Amino acid sequence: MAVALVAGVAISPPVRAPLIASGPSPVPTSAPEPTPTPTPTLPPPVVTPSPEPSKSATPAPTSFEGIGPESVALVNSVLSLDVWSTPAIPKGGTPVARLAPATKVFVWQGPVLIGTQDWWEIEQLTVDHQSASKGWILTDTSSGRSLAPLPLACPPVTGLMDPSLIDSLPAPVAMACFGDESIVIRGDLRCSEAEVDGIIGGPNWLPSGSIEMCQVGLLSIVGEPVTSLATGGSEEDLGEFDVTGHFSDGESSSCGSIPFGTSGVMPSAPEAWAVRFCRQFFVVTEATKVP
Repeated sequence: MAVALVAGVAISPPVRAPLIASGPSPVPTSAPEPTPTPTPTLPPPVVTPSPEPSKSATPAPTSFEGIGPESVALVNSVLSLDVWSTPAIPKGGTPVARLAPATKVFVWQGPVLIGTQDWWEIEQLTVDHQSASKGWILTDTSSGRSLAPLPLACPPVTGLMDPSLIDSLPAPVAMACFGDESIVIRGDLRCSEAEVDGIIGGPNWLPSGSIEMCQVGLLSIVGEPVTSLATGGSEEDLGEFDVTGHFSDGESSSCGSIPFGTSGVMPSAPEAWAVRFCRQFFVVTEATKVP
């Protein structure tokens, strides 16, 4: 296609329209309207709510898991632990004793939180069952003063138990092992008369004054079914008996201190330390002589 220049302006030739064949004009045909496609009605979306987190909180593990009231523990420390008369800040009352590492203790209660300090009321466990250190200890894991739990070494309760199995346990451990469960032991019963003045009273099986102290084997026992068998005297061997009894007797809750020189007087009120002491007695409910 030629392009002419007129006064510097480029002019393109006209574009020819395409030739249309002659003949009658076609009748326009209307296109059919499309049939609308129905839109399916969808159900509303189901919203599944996210499950809420459980509201039950998992207790945080503690450094003293497995240690609680009336359990056995070990002084788990490179340092000795001081025993105090009372729990207090910064120190507890007056010092009572000092426990070496690996000392076994019976935990009466704890931990008692005072301020930010954990205190435990304990009693030292001795092999010979003699008087042991009692009081409060302060544990602090950050400084290496701690306790570790020890399982209770309890003999199984059988139909007829050897009293030596029970006597081999420190008194608080025997109490914790058997509680008030009824136990039958067999052995030689011996009783002797003793003068008891003051100290502790309350239960009917723990009178003050002149009473009979009895044993089966080496296990000390109390209770009218055996003391009533004694006829008096320095020591009596009454023969072999099957003796039924238990620890943690219900009357222990009445135990309290009695001043010296006041035999036959009931305590004015129960005292926690006396109640614990009484719970450690093996109280006899029945005694049958073995044929």
